[in-house]
Amino acid sequence: MDVTDLPSFLTVDEVAGLLRVSQETVRRRARRGELPYVQGLGVFRFPREAVLSLYFCGAPPEGPR
Repeated sequence: MDVTDLPSFLTVDEVAGLLRVSQETVRRRARRGELPYVQGLGVFRFPREAVLSLYFCGAPPEGPR
């Protein structure tokens, strides 16, 4: 998955694939407040910038997104 092509909000499955963790790990980190999310209709959606910050250990990639 190319990080420049990510949508504004990602699904649990997309975040899990990007971070190479289980879907339950993503949900657990969200519930603990370690990963910001928006919840609606019973699904989690994660802002791209929050996921990229976690992916790049606080240093999102430089350049256009």
